[in-house]
Amino acid sequence: MRRRAASSRRRRIRRALRQPGAAPAGPAHAHVARATTHSAEVNTLVPEQFRRWPAQSTPGGAPRDFGIAIFGHSRPHLIESALTSLAHQDALNRVHVFLDGDQGRPDVRRKVEQVATVVERFPVRALHRRNGNLGFRKLILQSMKYMSEHYDSMLFLEDDCFPTRGCVEVFRADLDLIRDRKDVFSVYGHPFNVPNETEYFGRFQGWGWATTAEKLGPILADLVHCYWMSEEDFLQFTGEAMTEEVLSRIDVTPGRQPSATLRRFFAWDETLCLLTALRGLLHKRSSRRVIYNCGVDSEGAHFNNVEFYRAPPFSMVTGAEAWEHF
Repeated sequence: MRRRAASSRRRRIRRALRQPGAAPAGPAHAHVARATTHSAEVNTLVPEQFRRWPAQSTPGGAPRDFGIAIFGHSRPHLIESALTSLAHQDALNRVHVFLDGDQGRPDVRRKVEQVATVVERFPVRALHRRNGNLGFRKLILQSMKYMSEHYDSMLFLEDDCFPTRGCVEVFRADLDLIRDRKDVFSVYGHPFNVPNETEYFGRFQGWGWATTAEKLGPILADLVHCYWMSEEDFLQFTGEAMTEEVLSRIDVTPGRQPSATLRRFFAWDETLCLLTALRGLLHKRSSRRVIYNCGVDSEGAHFNNVEFYRAPPFSMVTGAEAWEHF
């Protein structure tokens, strides 16, 4: 019954979107970017041979079965790389870019405008901009809600998650494999590369992942609830929830254990990992690696370009190196 109701709701939304003059209801300041020229005003990481990409399918004609969400803020060179890769997959008509704002801060505004300028040169389906600064956690929660209301399945990418050639095709095929499996929540494209990692793994990976609207709905409701908890209440919840059984499912990537973060503060990905583990859910490693996190040594990065982060379970690369794997 819940599945039929959710499908009916998405059909109603789609009918409304097909009405003349209608636009997707989402974050404030949403609009569709239709420019098609390649960016040349940023310190591009895109190799010369990939800077021209084929004409894209019309954004307005994109199917509603599969959407792609990308998050950006102040790193134009990284989001340009991700969008260029998707352009070579004729996937821009499925892409929604969620761009956080500057909250009136001139020092941040210049970087945000650079990102927006880059995005507007790609014919993505929609660019959802904010004037205020929500912060990444709230932005991604809102995007999950929006995407699950408008698409049957969806792929989530941060700007430093580089999608390789064939990424969209692989994710869609793997989603078909898990769509009717009640014990699997997501597909992830950036493997941990640890010895104990199997095709179906208890550890959630937030660096390039996909799921269905039906699977995301119940988890998202609990994730939002956790987000609004006081830190004291949240830490009490995670402390009680992380039983030996649960830890045996999620603490399986030595050097990058979810429990270390869950004992300190709310992080959307580690909390989602915990919530799925409490339900006994698994996560499918993609049939081949299609995501490379290229966040090391970039402006605003949380990770330094040192061997610790380049080795498993992080397995990160630099932005320039990502194109070697395209």
